[in-house]
Amino acid sequence: MESYASQDEEQAEHDIFSEESRSLPKEKSPLQRHFLCLVKDGVLEEVEAMLRDNLDDLSFTINCLDPCGRSAVELATIRGNQEMVETLLRHGADLGDSLLYAVDLEKEDIVKILLSHKWPTNSTEKGTPKESLFSSHVTPVLLAAHRNNYSILKLLLDHQCPLPRIGDVRGSTNHRVMLDYYRAVTSPSFILLTSQDPFETAFKLKEELNNIVSCLETGKRKFQELSVRLEEFIAELIDFARCPEEVMTVLNGGDNMEDIAGLRMRQLRKAIAVGYKKFVANDKCQELLNLQFYRYHPWILHSSKLKKSLAVLLLEILTPVLAVLYLVVPKTRLGQSIASPVVKYSMKAWSWFIFLQSMTLIGALDHPVLVSVSLVIYCFWVLAMVWEKIEEIWTASVDAWNKWDLLQLLCHVAGMGCLVGGLVVLILDHGLEFHLSGDELNPVFFGVYLLAIAVIVSFARYMSMLMFSETIGPLLLSMYKMVGDIFKFMIVFVIIIIGFGTAFLFLYSAPRVFSDCHVEYYQAVSQANNTNVNFTFEDFCHDYGDFTQYVMLF
Repeated sequence: MESYASQDEEQAEHDIFSEESRSLPKEKSPLQRHFLCLVKDGVLEEVEAMLRDNLDDLSFTINCLDPCGRSAVELATIRGNQEMVETLLRHGADLGDSLLYAVDLEKEDIVKILLSHKWPTNSTEKGTPKESLFSSHVTPVLLAAHRNNYSILKLLLDHQCPLPRIGDVRGSTNHRVMLDYYRAVTSPSFILLTSQDPFETAFKLKEELNNIVSCLETGKRKFQELSVRLEEFIAELIDFARCPEEVMTVLNGGDNMEDIAGLRMRQLRKAIAVGYKKFVANDKCQELLNLQFYRYHPWILHSSKLKKSLAVLLLEILTPVLAVLYLVVPKTRLGQSIASPVVKYSMKAWSWFIFLQSMTLIGALDHPVLVSVSLVIYCFWVLAMVWEKIEEIWTASVDAWNKWDLLQLLCHVAGMGCLVGGLVVLILDHGLEFHLSGDELNPVFFGVYLLAIAVIVSFARYMSMLMFSETIGPLLLSMYKMVGDIFKFMIVFVIIIIGFGTAFLFLYSAPRVFSDCHVEYYQAVSQANNTNVNFTFEDFCHDYGDFTQYVMLF
């Protein structure tokens, strides 16, 4: 996973040694400055000699700091001098930030030495003194996870170094702290070492990242990049499955496959819910889905498109016969073959087609509310759909429910109830004519309105079955993606149209100042100066009342 590759080691060392602007220089004795220069240059013999000769010198301390605030152990760690680090620790030097530097520069040998050394009592739980160049929330495990270094991270976890905690960032307004936390917990090495179910953890993190992105106004791009990297990792992880049985185990997420016949695929449903498209589109997942869809009929899967079309058409024609056979022998091999997904899909598609045709016939009747064969078929069909959804929810939990089915069933049931109720009232009341009246509160009218909405929703719901088509399916997906953008453009167009409409309204509804009536009025005034003829402005411009009143004010 190249996106998680660590930075170049030499460049990292150069960046660390050029941090002099981060702290103020401090006055040190020439002996301390010489000691730090020797440590930095890696002259081990002279360093050991200085430690032996100046042990009792009060002007010298092994924990002296350079102008950047780094100790001798930290300088040796940055240089990667393993022997120097061992020598300094043997003479009682404090760890300081050395473990953080070693992890950040991915120096595994030095990490082992530092972890085997006993930490001083005045250090924090991460081995960092109170004055640190690293942020307070940075820990060795966090840095190792950022570098995605599996071996170093395993060493730290084996030594029980503290893990990043969600409680430290939950509710925090510091985006940097949140970003560092999620960079660590979304690291592939961290997930593999700390999670019993990497897929479950990845789906949970994806959901958290989606919530964060939806709440942030700025800075969401970094979190979106983490989500993309996590999706790529999960898609690559499923490729390690060696056979369809292992893929099935992963997708079922520990469920008992004997009870659910391998069809629930809980993890796959979660991947769809959180938007892991690459995981769902992975070849291993698609191969397993095809095997499950054509279960008991593998010959259809490996047939040509013409043979597949003919097989599906034959299954649709035999739908009534297959339905009766399944009711008679549901537990036999024939019944299990009929219950396979490809047969159920063909029968479902044919059933929906007949249902839509019955609604079309009801709408084509001159008196659609009259008791007819089409209306009776429609009522029984609605009751059957309600029973089917109740059975799905009972056997497969609420995952089988969705908004389209809810809206569709509500419209059908409410419309059917209004129609049947209105017909019963009209039949029992002999004083009313047996036809639709002009009363808008007639329940039959409400039933017709709801039925019209149900027809639209049903036809739209039928389109979802065309997703399996290799030609129509991609077009439907593209159309669904464009729906949101279409509504956004419609908002812009509506605002512009309203603006133009308002402007034209002002333009064409304003009174004409130089109209013919004004000319006639002023000509009459000039001619009647020496006469006793009296007239007003309204006598000439009675069609421009507002403007006339405005003129008469002056």
